[in-house]
Amino acid sequence: MERRQLVCPLCGGTDFKVEEGKIDSKWGFTAHKVKIIICRNCGYLTSSPY
Repeated sequence: MERRQLVCPLCGGTDFKVEEGKIDSKWGFTAHKVKIIICRNCGYLTSSPY
């Protein structure tokens, strides 16, 4: 499987910071683990495709 390079859709940057966390549902019955990817150049936020 080919590994693709992540590119920021706003500035074209390829340097990112990854933050991990957890989001609880409105009523607290479920929780979702998330990875947020932040472009170090412009600050654009996206979630991990993996």
